[in-house]
Amino acid sequence: MKPRTHHVFPLAFIILCCLPSVPAFAQSELTVLKSEAESQASSKMLYNYLTKIAWDYLDARQREIAAINSVAQVEARKRLVRERILSTLGPLPEKTALKAQITGRLEREGYAVEKVLYQSRPGFYVTANLYIPSAGEKPYPAVLGTCGHSMNGKAADVYQSLWIDLVRMGFVVLTFDPPGQGERLMYWDEDLGETLLEGTTLEHSMPGIQCLLTGSNAAQYFIWDMIRSIDYLISRPEVDSKRIAVTGNSGGGTQTAYIAALDVQNDLQALLMRVICCAIKRLHPGWPAPLKIC
Repeated sequence: MKPRTHHVFPLAFIILCCLPSVPAFAQSELTVLKSEAESQASSKMLYNYLTKIAWDYLDARQREIAAINSVAQVEARKRLVRERILSTLGPLPEKTALKAQITGRLEREGYAVEKVLYQSRPGFYVTANLYIPSAGEKPYPAVLGTCGHSMNGKAADVYQSLWIDLVRMGFVVLTFDPPGQGERLMYWDEDLGETLLEGTTLEHSMPGIQCLLTGSNAAQYFIWDMIRSIDYLISRPEVDSKRIAVTGNSGGGTQTAYIAALDVQNDLQALLMRVICCAIKRLHPGWPAPLKIC
């Protein structure tokens, strides 16, 4: 049997010819942003929208804190903040063996630096340096030093200067590379001999997006590294476990604020550098005073 032929094209042509004439829209009529000023403003629309939400929350926070006038209210506030952060982060993993190793030691005038490696999660290695005073009464108070967005992480000159000052003052200092910095670049290309990404923020943003796709978030990895780093400090015989502080600036200041709010150790007093407050004030010039994180 001969297959039936469908004359689609001639039929469609006849229908189009019978339709009333409709003038074509000019390109200008499809333009949503009518001026260069509108076009430039549109690039900041999402940023401004999210910033407004953030400042509304901060204004509400200021009012809530201003109403606190008792120790019981302070403790209730701490519990509330901790619960909200943990609900955002998701459940933290179980603590596993750190399997810490000392891979080298540098002797310096008045102190020594140990090259340390441990696992905050099984197979998730943290590269760190431990600064130890050469004199003074043991056990020493300790500081966990968190890094900002330096490509070389803990090896950045500005951070080393601070750790050296602290160790010479009699503190044990543990400083570690955050994920995506220093010896922990996440997108390393062996052929190129460098990371595939440009800058530390991309080294954080890329895994952050991947984490979101799997129902997790990058902040949890940063925070858990800090918690396990404190555990490592406590394990050291040179350290007084009741005198441990945390400090950092920029991205390290953000990490410090997280760990302070979570209050992972009853006796842990987190020390926030003022640069955190200054950075937040720059985002919102109308803010009446530097914002206190804790």
